[in-house]
Amino acid sequence: MWLRRPLVTLLLLGVCSTVGLTASLASPTRRAGQTPERFMAQLIGWVAHDQYGRVYDDLHPAQQAAISRAHYSKCSRTLAMLNRQYFGFDISTLRLVRATTLSSPATGIVPGTHVVAPATPVRLDISMLVRGKRTTLPYGVDGNAEDWVVLVGGRWRYEAVNLPKYVHPHCGMERPILANAVLPRVSGWARDEGFSNNATAVAGARLFAVSGCVNCHQYDGFGERWLAAPDLTAEGATRRGVPFQLAHLKCPPCVRPGSPMPSFGGLGDANLHKLAVFLEASKGRR
Repeated sequence: MWLRRPLVTLLLLGVCSTVGLTASLASPTRRAGQTPERFMAQLIGWVAHDQYGRVYDDLHPAQQAAISRAHYSKCSRTLAMLNRQYFGFDISTLRLVRATTLSSPATGIVPGTHVVAPATPVRLDISMLVRGKRTTLPYGVDGNAEDWVVLVGGRWRYEAVNLPKYVHPHCGMERPILANAVLPRVSGWARDEGFSNNATAVAGARLFAVSGCVNCHQYDGFGERWLAAPDLTAEGATRRGVPFQLAHLKCPPCVRPGSPMPSFGGLGDANLHKLAVFLEASKGRR
C-alpha cells in the first residue's frame, strides 16, 4: 500500500500538501528574472524552516483572497505535525534534489477560486528523513500532486492545488479516519468484491481497516487520496500476485523507488500474508 504527496502530504499533507508550498526572492525584479524551477526551489527553505507566512506571501492573489495568512499557516503546521506523527515525515529535513519544468504554460482555474490563469507545471524531486531514513521521492504533476507557478504582474506566484482543503475548517487531514469508523465497512467490502468466503482475505481486509491505510488510499469509495495514493479497490485486477504484494508491504521503496509509503513489516509475516491475499482478492465491485 501507498501512503496523500502527500508531500510528501509531502508533502507532503502533503509531503505534501505541506510540501506543496513556495515563496519568493527579495524583490519583484529578481523574482520575474527567475526560472520557474528556481522559484519553486524556494519553497524547500521556507517549508523546512516553518516559514509558512512567507509561503503565503507568494501565493496567487486569488488564493490569498480565499484564505487568511493565519489560517494558511496554522493548517500548514497542522499538516506538518500529522505528516510526522502518522507517516514519519520530518519536514525540517526537507531538501531539494532537482526541479524540472514539464511543459509550456497551460490555462486553467486557480485551485479554490474561479480565476482562470495560465500556469507552468513544475516537477520536484525532494528528499527528507522518513522514519529516520533519508528518502528521495517525487513531487510534481507527474509525481504525487500538481504544482504550478504563474507569472502575475511580472512576478512569479504559486498556485497551491491543495488550497481547497486548507480552506476546509479541518485543514484537510486534521481529523484522520479512525479504525472504528472503518471496521464496519469490511463486510460490505467483502460482499462488493466477492471475497466473503475467503477467510484470509476478510482477515486482511480487517487489518487494512485498522492499520490506517484509508488515511492515504481509497477503497470501495471510502478513504482519502493522500499524496495521490492509488485507489486499491481493484488492485487485484492488476494481477501482480501475492509475492509482489508481500515484497511491497515489507519495503515499498525497494519495489517502487522513491515511494514515501512506510514499511509494514512490523505487522509480521502472517499478517502481511493476509493483507497480500486481501489486495489480490480486490478486483473491483462484482
